Amino acid sequence: MGGENNHAALCTPRGMEAATAFGEGLPAGRVRRLYTTRIDRARETAEAIIRGIKARGGRAEISGQLPARTTIDQEWSEKYMADVMRATGEETRATIILTYRWLAGLIPPGYFNPSLEFARTNAVFVAKNLASAGRGSLDIYICHDTYVGAFMFHWFGEPLYPGGVGFLDGFLIQPEEKAMDVWLRDRHVSAEYPWWWRAGG
Repeated sequence: MGGENNHAALCTPRGMEAATAFGEGLPAGRVRRLYTTRIDRARETAEAIIRGIKARGGRAEISGQLPARTTIDQEWSEKYMADVMRATGEETRATIILTYRWLAGLIPPGYFNPSLEFARTNAVFVAKNLASAGRGSLDIYICHDTYVGAFMFHWFGEPLYPGGVGFLDGFLIQPEEKAMDVWLRDRHVSAEYPWWWRAGG
């Protein structure tokens, strides 16, 4: 979460190559709308994915930004993350611990947006996008590990992946009438919609 505020953090050349290859490997014949956070590296990743899509003759564009942010007080959140990093000595482990503290409501209010409110706000945004999607379209959201953790937990009741969320990692949703078909890293589940998902948030 602390990294969410680091607008200067950019993708590495290796990451850009991986994102372009990811775009090249997406199913052909679909219109792709990409949504990012406001962070530079998320937009760079989206642009690399689009290059890969277009290299195969596909169509894609960046269509907007996710509305909710994890942090409220940037300075305090970065200090909090640094403290967790010092205690764990390893960034991935620190991010997992921080994410679970956030999901459990253990971080003092006023510094981070409450995780359920964060997940609900972004769910409303995603639901509206789905409602406007044409047949055969594919929406892709490029965000951060803490976002993925909050969505997995609050949208599907699923814990974080063991070892955290990696680059170009995440999940896939296919909305159905009574449930969401969700493809996680290692399995497919049918997830009941949260009560608030279709109640306007």
